[in-house]
Amino acid sequence: MKSLLVFGVILAMSVSAAHAITVQNGSFELGNAGSGFTTRPAGSSALPGWTIGGSSIDHIGGYWQAADGGQSLDLSGSNAGSVSQTLTGFVVNRSYRLSFALAGNPDNGDRYKDIRATIGASSQEFTFDTETTSRSNMGWVYHDITFTAPTENLQLSFLSLDTNPWGPALDDVSVSAVPLPPGALLLLTGFGCAAALRRRKR
Repeated sequence: MKSLLVFGVILAMSVSAAHAITVQNGSFELGNAGSGFTTRPAGSSALPGWTIGGSSIDHIGGYWQAADGGQSLDLSGSNAGSVSQTLTGFVVNRSYRLSFALAGNPDNGDRYKDIRATIGASSQEFTFDTETTSRSNMGWVYHDITFTAPTENLQLSFLSLDTNPWGPALDDVSVSAVPLPPGALLLLTGFGCAAALRRRKR
């Protein structure tokens, strides 16, 4: 019976941890941004994993402090731009969490930088205040959107709402499954034990 319980616990843990969603190049480390930054126009393939839209984006290298790794994005290159990619492997009706780091170009423009994050049908706008930030201290803040997957494949996108060259900064994008509640894990454990018992009795 002890082995059955262990089997059930392992089953519950594997279900909870499974279905990790991979965001390609989520910290924008792939693609050489240079020692400062490089402007990527719409349609450019120089940012692996992402489709660039709108006007353009700036791929930031050593120009300012990144949230994760050494590179990040300014979503307004010469004007408002966007990045997007299609994510696969969602479990329909399962809850997930989109997480990302937000800051803003401190050089110029309005002190408030605005971004729209969209995953499937879930969309939310976020604002970052650059008043007390600098290139060496960007003040990155993490935000998230919790959503339920309606299909196995969803489009992820980030859009600058600033129509000038000094936009919202983006880094460290990830998507993870929301852990199942303890009650659900216990139920799965019970199902796993019951299934194992049925197999042993045959």
